Order: sequence, then structure tokens, then C-alpha cells
Amino acid sequence: MKNIGLKFRLIAAIGFLTLLLIGVGLLGYKGLVDGERGLETTYADQVLPLIRLIETLTNDIATPASTQLSNALGSAGSFVFHVGGTVPVAVGGPTGTLTGTYSVSVDYN
Repeated sequence: MKNIGLKFRLIAAIGFLTLLLIGVGLLGYKGLVDGERGLETTYADQVLPLIRLIETLTNDIATPASTQLSNALGSAGSFVFHVGGTVPVAVGGPTGTLTGTYSVSVDYN
């Protein structure tokens, strides 16, 4: 070891530190990319559906109660409304789409 010059030792130390710095930088960059991917997934899976739900609820609430169907005798009319609710599902319960029916009656003059 005594034959190795100071110049060579300094070059080796600086080279090692440079490689270490590059490695840490690449590791940090990978962390940023993974974090961005996680945020995109969270936004797409949770934030966008929440925004759509809020828009749906807002539109349903904003629908005026005085909306009227055609009152001409024999003409068909329609009115679209949305019904929401909560369905508790036990752990290990059925998978897939849950369906059901409910009755709606409308009184009109």
C-alpha cells in the first residue's frame, strides 16, 4: 500500500464518492417516480369517483321539484331521478355486482 501515490488515492476516493452520489440520486429519482405513480392511482381510483358522486348528488339536489311531465291526454312522459343508499356487505360475502329491486309510486293529476 505504501507504493500507491497520494494522487491515485485521491482519484479513487473522489471516484467512489461520485459513484455513491449517482447511486443515491438514482434511488431518489426512483422514489419520486413511484410516488407519482401512487398519487396517479389514488387520484384515478378514489378522487375521480368521489367527484362524480358529488356531481351526481349536486345535480339530483338541484333538480327543481316543480318539473312536470306532459299533461296531454294519452301522451307518454318520463322523468329521470336517482336513488342512492348504503348496502352493508359482510367480509367474505358475495362478490360481483349486487342487484335488487324497489317499487316507486307516483301520484299525479
